[in-house]
Amino acid sequence: LRQATKSAMDLIETNAMFKVSLGELTTETDNYVRSLSDLTGMDIGNLRDRISTFNLLGLTMGFTAKNAQTLGKGANQLSMDMGALFNVPYQQIAEDVRSGLIGQSRTMYKYGIDVTEAAIANEALAQGISKSVRHMTQGEKMMLRYSVMTKQAGLMQGQFANQFNQPINQLRVLTERFVTLSRTIGKIFVPV
Repeated sequence: LRQATKSAMDLIETNAMFKVSLGELTTETDNYVRSLSDLTGMDIGNLRDRISTFNLLGLTMGFTAKNAQTLGKGANQLSMDMGALFNVPYQQIAEDVRSGLIGQSRTMYKYGIDVTEAAIANEALAQGISKSVRHMTQGEKMMLRYSVMTKQAGLMQGQFANQFNQPINQLRVLTERFVTLSRTIGKIFVPV
């Protein structure tokens, strides 16, 4: 009961972070989150948390609001696909993807993704960017890392949908639904 109440209070904070981080794009993004939750059974609070965390990361690196929103949604989807393929909890994959985005390449190596400075320098050249990686801002580097990650994860993309009916993924969805149930019960006790 204590955990359910805490989870309900955490959801209040998650929703506040979601609204603050997305600003004018809150309603649009929330419609996306709700449809994703309805389609997959994933907990809406966990989806909001992951998307807003990636979104805030983009904003702090100087992304526009729309680019940060794209990063949030895309990185969340990448986390879900990688989680399904590698059988790793979504929250752990999301933390690893976030680490990779800020340049901690070691966390992405275990998934076969290279986001080292050499990889992002090659990506910059492929995109026609002549600026040296050393002279780029952290935001510019992060955009290139995200581009590298999505390209290198090409075979992984869509794995959540492809493996959705597999027992392990259905167990994950069931776990997410228990989180939702727990929060619903906890909401009753928050005023107390």
